[in-house]
This record gives sequence, C-alpha cells and structure tokens, in this order.
Amino acid sequence: MSQLEIAPMQKKYLGQILKIERETFAVPWSKAAFKRELNTEHGYYIVGLVGEQIIAYLGAWIVSYKAHLTTLAISKNYRRQKIATELLRYLYAKLEARKIKMITLEVRMSNQTAQKLYRKEGFVSIGVREGYYSDNQEDALIMWKKL
Repeated sequence: MSQLEIAPMQKKYLGQILKIERETFAVPWSKAAFKRELNTEHGYYIVGLVGEQIIAYLGAWIVSYKAHLTTLAISKNYRRQKIATELLRYLYAKLEARKIKMITLEVRMSNQTAQKLYRKEGFVSIGVREGYYSDNQEDALIMWKKL
C-alpha cells in the first residue's frame, strides 16, 4: 500500500466518503449530516488518503475536557491494514495537544471486530446504552479511554 496521508475532511471528499459510509454502516449518514458535522464548532473530522483516493475517515466531537468518537470507517479494500489504528493514534495526539483528558464512543454489541480494536487501543467498557441503534434497536457498548 502507498503511504497513508491524513488530512482534514473537506466537502470535496464527501462523494468518496459517502461510498465508504454506505458500504460500512446499516444506517449511513447523509451528505447533509456530514456537511452539518463539518460546520459545527465541536466537530473534528479527518480522512485517510492514498494519493487522491479517500480510503478512511474518522470524526469526533470535542467538548470541554473530553472527546466523543462519532464515526470511523475504512474502505472495504483497505480493512485489516492497521489504518483505523493510525487514524485513532493521530486523533489521540491532536487531543493530547489540546489537553483533552478522555475519549468515549458507542459501538454495536454485535461489532466484535471494532470492540477488539478499541480494547487493543486501551478503551474499556463502562456500560450499555439499551436500544441505541434506530435500525434494529440493538444495544450499544459504551467505551472510554483516558489519554
């Protein structure tokens, strides 16, 4: 694989991002949702590129002393190559520079692959949000990591 470049998410990337979004999530975000996220004062969104191709993205909200991971997706052709780990570690460095103390997320109970990644990255389970996902009322595991 060519060198991964990490850059701020921009509206010009949304076509490629939406393709990854649709292949990854049962209830994908809309173009309008991404546009809103890019315009919020609390949003922090990055992409992973190989050349001009978007292969991954990550989003978080930063409020006060903590961050909330809102989205993380890798294109099907680039999964299991540690790209998610690279994006997360890039995020941690940015958060630590801003004196952010912790990060949280929700993940589907059925998504064992993501849970394994997050645990490997030092996240711990702290509870469950019952019926969190609107498509099938699946519970979400709440995870936290101290930075």
